[in-house]
Amino acid sequence: TSQFSPSIVTIRKGQTVQFINNSNDRMWIVSDPHPSHSTLPDFNQKTSVGPGGTYQYTFKEIGKWDFHNEINPTRGGRVIVKQAQ
Repeated sequence: TSQFSPSIVTIRKGQTVQFINNSNDRMWIVSDPHPSHSTLPDFNQKTSVGPGGTYQYTFKEIGKWDFHNEINPTRGGRVIVKQAQ
């Protein structure tokens, strides 16, 4: 399972997504693929946060951006970024 809810979100270019850690584990959001995080390197939380912690990222590029939790790479999701209107 993705462990992210929702596991897929669709936004417009320039919008910000906020990730909230509602789990009992640590969260560290990074771009796929694991372990290189090369798809969108700036989409990297750079450090983990505990329960209740947050991470925000503003998407400036159109595309489908898969991500995962570096603490547990089997947990991930996707952000779909469409053209701003």
